[in-house]
Amino acid sequence: MAEDSLLLIDEMVIPTKGAHKIAMQLDMTMYSNLASEERTEKRWKELLDAAGFKIEEVYTYQDELRDSIIVATAL
Repeated sequence: MAEDSLLLIDEMVIPTKGAHKIAMQLDMTMYSNLASEERTEKRWKELLDAAGFKIEEVYTYQDELRDSIIVATAL
């Protein structure tokens, strides 16, 4: 990636508290079937930090499931 490149991730960003029940059902399904999880913004930050990226902005376009675009840049 070039220094001015942006990484765009279209994913759910689950709130720490007060998540919608359908989002939590999807999270439990992923956990039980795939040993994976939907991530909170904190967990996205940890993952992207470890990969050498910084979250610049999170744009949520669907409130119930918190479907969002995460905008990140290389460190």
